[in-house]
Amino acid sequence: MNSILRLPNDLDPFARLVAARRTLAGMDVRGDKIWPGMFDDGVVSLAHGDGTRRPPVRSLRAAAEMLSHTCGWSFDDYHFNREYLPLLQAIREKQAGVGADPASIESLYVDAGSSRIFSTFFHLFLQEDDLVLIPQGFYHGTLDWLPPDPARLHIVPVPPRTNKLTAEHLSETCYELARHRRIRRTYLLLTNPTFTGAVYSPAELYAIEDAAISHEIFVLYDLAFAGTEFADCPASVVRKHTRLSQRSLAVGTVSKSHNLANIRVGWCSGPKGIVDAMRDHREKTMGAVPFLTQAMAAAALVDDDVYLKINAQECIKRVELIKFGLNDVTGALTAAGVDAAINVAHDPGASHSVLVNLRTLSRQKKQLTSLDLCAYMLKHAGLAISPGYSMGFSDLEFRIAYGSVGLHGTYAAETCNPRKQLSIDMSCLEEAFATGRSVLKSALFDRLLPALVAMFRQNAM
Repeated sequence: MNSILRLPNDLDPFARLVAARRTLAGMDVRGDKIWPGMFDDGVVSLAHGDGTRRPPVRSLRAAAEMLSHTCGWSFDDYHFNREYLPLLQAIREKQAGVGADPASIESLYVDAGSSRIFSTFFHLFLQEDDLVLIPQGFYHGTLDWLPPDPARLHIVPVPPRTNKLTAEHLSETCYELARHRRIRRTYLLLTNPTFTGAVYSPAELYAIEDAAISHEIFVLYDLAFAGTEFADCPASVVRKHTRLSQRSLAVGTVSKSHNLANIRVGWCSGPKGIVDAMRDHREKTMGAVPFLTQAMAAAALVDDDVYLKINAQECIKRVELIKFGLNDVTGALTAAGVDAAINVAHDPGASHSVLVNLRTLSRQKKQLTSLDLCAYMLKHAGLAISPGYSMGFSDLEFRIAYGSVGLHGTYAAETCNPRKQLSIDMSCLEEAFATGRSVLKSALFDRLLPALVAMFRQNAM
């Protein structure tokens, strides 16, 4: 079995991202489509990153009300130099509830999604000899926010049992880099919860912030998964030191937590001068984010505890299913004569995906990467998994995105008339969730397991 997807420059994270996207699209290194892709019919996707169930009905109701009452907004007005105040108020209340610095909450602006916010920041402020630090296990789309220059990016290793950056790793990395290159300014992109569901505790954040102050690092907090935490884990907090509050941004969204990715609404709080510059860039390039979609986001943030709690409870069930399922898969591999083990790399404390380790002790013809694994699953099992290759990993680590499996079955459980009061048929919702869990179980045993057996036997010495 040939490792046809290996890259000439194996350490270039931008090249890795391109290779991963081609693989998931069913393309070889030339860009020719030669196997099924993650969006094709018949493929079960454990690589999609949508929410767990339909967006809150109150968000749909807010959109309908905005369409019916055009006072204060219209389709033909760019809303230059105006803000949608109900969303700003909802954001401030949310951030105050998780311990954000009061001064930073006042310096706040809304843009067309968190990706545009990060892109804007780096477009305006990243200069030559600046360096961006990203902990291993990052959201692969992060690389789209940066200039495609590997010299400006450094991936920081993380302990595999937690998949979280430590203050010690951060300091060691800064000392080591300073010995070998000139660095004008260092930025740290810290996601909490992480892409694979790890949650930083307040103590861990405090230690990282201490290290950031010591090394004069500017910290960008990506809170895209805030609100998806499980009940027994601490909330995502950003309690900044006074000195750090002038060298950090907190970026939030309703894309993952409330399944409203396609309305493209995100927000950013931080130092007034930086936020004002980013708001000015938005004004020059698009005016204001449409008030219609901002109204949907504002409605989603109000009294959302029950919505988020139901989602978290379902995701906990799915994590347990995957953990026990992968343990059974390891046993089945052993019974089939394959010396391999597969397990969840760390216990997640938030949704919507888990990092999976796959290891084999038997001698193999070729050293395979997660790209090879991903391609093999698509070709031979009709299964899409997300390769760890584009997240800074080099072996057979991959990601299972479980949160949105069976998503569209949840739409029937809640009233489809946005003008009515919110009404949830819990038995119907549980039936839809159960269908999603059934798809997950089938993907593990009917698709992943037999394909792993065939792949390792084919590649055995």
